[in-house]
Amino acid sequence: MTFTLVYDGGCPFCRHFAQRSELLGGVPDLVIRDGRSDHELRTNLRQRGYNISNGAVLMNGDQIWQGSEAIAMLCKHLTPTDPLSIMSLS
Repeated sequence: MTFTLVYDGGCPFCRHFAQRSELLGGVPDLVIRDGRSDHELRTNLRQRGYNISNGAVLMNGDQIWQGSEAIAMLCKHLTPTDPLSIMSLS
C-alpha cells in the first residue's frame, strides 16, 4: 500500500509536519509531495474537488482523504520508530 501525502508548502505548519522524519520512517513507501510547488498535481487535485488550502491530502490509488481525515488515516498506518513512543504504547 503506497500512500502519497500532498501538503501546502506555503504553510509553515504543514511543511514542518510533512518533513518529519517520523513520517518517512513510520509509514513504509510514503511519498511526500509539496502541492504548492507541483502545479500539475495541484491542478489535478483541484479538478477532483480538492484544494490543498483546505488541508493536506492523502492519496492511495483512487482513494483520497483530506484534512483531519487524511491525518487520521496516516496515523493509523504509522509505526512509531522512537523507542519512547513504542514504550508508551505497551
